[in-house]
Parts: sequence; structure tokens; C-alpha cells
Amino acid sequence: MSKANRVVLLASLLSFGWCTVADEGGTPPTPPIPEPVVKPIVEILATDPTGLTDASTAAFTVVRTGPFDAALELKYTIAGTAKNGDDYVGAGGNPLTGAVEIPAGFAATDIVIAPKVNPANRGNKTVVLSIEANDNYVIGRHAKATVRLIDDVYNDNAPKVSLTVSGGTVGADGVQVFELPATVKLVAEATDTDDTVAKVSFYADDHCIGADTEAPFEFDWVNPRPGTYDLFARAVDQFGKSTLSSAVKIVVKATFPSVKITSPTETSVPAGSDVKVAAEVTAGSGAIAKVEFYADNKLLKEFTEGPYEATLVNVREGVHKIRVRVTDQFGLSATATFVFKAVNRPPVVVITSPKTRDTFKAGSAIELVAEVTDPDDNAIDHVTFYANGRAIATVKESQDSKFTCKWENVPRGMYLIYASATDEFGARALSKPVSITVTR
Repeated sequence: MSKANRVVLLASLLSFGWCTVADEGGTPPTPPIPEPVVKPIVEILATDPTGLTDASTAAFTVVRTGPFDAALELKYTIAGTAKNGDDYVGAGGNPLTGAVEIPAGFAATDIVIAPKVNPANRGNKTVVLSIEANDNYVIGRHAKATVRLIDDVYNDNAPKVSLTVSGGTVGADGVQVFELPATVKLVAEATDTDDTVAKVSFYADDHCIGADTEAPFEFDWVNPRPGTYDLFARAVDQFGKSTLSSAVKIVVKATFPSVKITSPTETSVPAGSDVKVAAEVTAGSGAIAKVEFYADNKLLKEFTEGPYEATLVNVREGVHKIRVRVTDQFGLSATATFVFKAVNRPPVVVITSPKTRDTFKAGSAIELVAEVTDPDDNAIDHVTFYANGRAIATVKESQDSKFTCKWENVPRGMYLIYASATDEFGARALSKPVSITVTR
């Protein structure tokens, strides 16, 4: 290469920044490395995939990776069964333009689709947007997205649903039988041809026992109460349209717990006495959870383990009802009752002094003595002495079951003496009368 040509080549390299002049020592500097150009990756997503005519909008979202320091314009193609401007419009009520800008400092922007009523093109429709290629960006995995425009909710197709039940033993009649403890597994197959299934609810007869909002739609019914049930599923789409599955019949069986009252055994007890209450309990399909003793419909005691015994203290006179209720871990229960009567037998009172036909002088003091016993061993509250039907004295203190008083300055006459005894519960009895004479 001639010297002139080398000069021209060097000048060219310098003009593009690819070469610099060596320093005085003759060492050439390192040539500069150009900065790489980073292009954002762009995608389009159907972030609100369903719009309802004259009710709600659908939306696409265009997203990008960084850098975000400058605005980025994208172009897109418009397709689908809906007509731009006739069946829908964009933001501000204008048709889509086929271009959108992500503002500086932002990673995404929305393209709103507002459905319109178009009498010439009724029915459900779609809008499909696809990002067009451009040197300013790279298209990612999601280059195309679709939204649906629902023209009329009442023309929307209802979902379809079927129910499968498992976990039991199939009987001769084809009905599944479950013996507690058991888990009834319900699985629903739910689909919708024109939108999404929002929820599947599971029912036993007319009672909702559970629900699921995501496929696979499942529910485990754990330890249901014994009985015969018709199970079915109800699928609901996003607009409230629903469908019921065919019913699946099942039978749930269990052995109930049992209870027997072993005390009291007598149907009549003395009033004021203490009564022992006891019961024997036998478990069924489940373990015993609790045993409750009730006396006259009031809780006396609750047990979580045996022995099952309690005491009724100082039983009042009258009829009493004992009820014992046992409940197992599945909520199954059994009840036993026993009715008894607390009887307050009256005391027995006898006048031991004076004696019949005794004679006294007028003005003397006559000692009156009554001996009282109680067949129920109840305490005696008081004894009242009478002469010819008139109360003479009431005595509350006794000694060796004897109640004594002095009848002072008794006038002349004939007297019929008797006593009444009243126990602590109000039972009252009269003694046999004693006839005496008081002379001058």
C-alpha cells in the first residue's frame, strides 16, 4: 500500500473513532468499545378477559422490560369476530387506532375495550390484538391476546357439571354405604363453553356442605351424621348462570353410644336425703366425648371420662327427673331418664305427760311432754301444745326427742290436750289427745 493510501485509510478510521494517534513513545492507545444496544421485550396480556355489553369493559395490558427512561410506541393488528368501532370502542369512546404508547417511566399501559350494542351484529364476540414487529423492541412469548364481549348475559350458556362420589362400599343396589368414621369424597367435573366456572358448591339434600372455586372442584365430607343423603353439585359461572348435577345417593351408618342409669333404683326416697346418681356408658362407632347429668333439666355435672357418678344433695320433697346424655366424637348421642319421688313422711308425736284421766288442782302448773320421732330422720322444727283447740305454747328445743313446757296456773275444768309436730320440710302431724281434769 502506498503512503498516500495509508494516509487516506488512517483518516477514515479516525473519522469513525476506530483509531487514535499513538503517543510520543510510539504505543498506540486501546480502541474504544461501542456500548451494546438493549432492546425492551414487549408482550400483550388479556388482563380483563371479559366485557359485558353496556355494563363492563374488557382490557388488554401491554408490558415491557427496561429501560423505562423513554416512551415506547408499539403497533398492533386488530382481529376477532367483533368489529372495531361498531361492536366496541377504546378509551374515550373512539375506535382503536392500532398503536399504543407506554409512557416514559412506566412498564405497562392498558388498552380498554368497551362493548357496544350493535343490532346488526348480535351475539357474543371476540377481540384479538397482536403486536407487530418493530426494530425498537423484541416481542416476547405473549405476542397475541383475546378478550370476549358478552352481548347478553341471559343468552350466556350455563355451565355443565357432573358429580362423582367415592370412599364407600357399593351395596347390591348400587348405592354407596359409608360406616363411621368415614370420609365421603366428592369430585365435580364442571365446564363452560363461553366463559369460566366461578364456583362449585356441594350439597347433601338441601344443605350446602362445602364449595370450591378452583379446578379440580373437590370437597371431603368428613364423618357426616348417619342417614340417607342425595348428594349433588351446583356449578355457577362468572355471570351467575348455574346448573345442578344429577344426584348421587349414599347411606351413612353408625353404631350409637348407649347409656344406662344404675342409681338411683328406688322410685321413692326420703325428702332431704342425698341421692347418688350413677350411669354406665358404652361407646358406639366413636369414642365417648362427654357425659352430662341433668337433674330437673338443670346440669348437675359433666364428665369427659368415667366413673360417671354424682350426688343430689338434700333432695326436696316432690317428683324429680334424672337425665343422663352421652355424646361421642361424631356428635351421636343417647339419653336415659329416671323419675323418682322424694317423699316427706310426717313425724310421729306422742304425749307422754300428762296421762289420760290425770287430775290436777286448779292453779297448779302442769308439765306437758311430747316425744317426737321422724321416719325420714328429718329434724323437727317445732312442737305446739294445744288445750281444747287453743295453742298453749310452741317449743323448738328438745332433749332426747322430748319437747317439754310448763302450763302455768291452769283453771278448773276438763281439758283435751294434744300436740302437733312439724319437721324441717314442713311435714306436720298431730298426737292422739289426752283427757285431763282440773278440780278445785
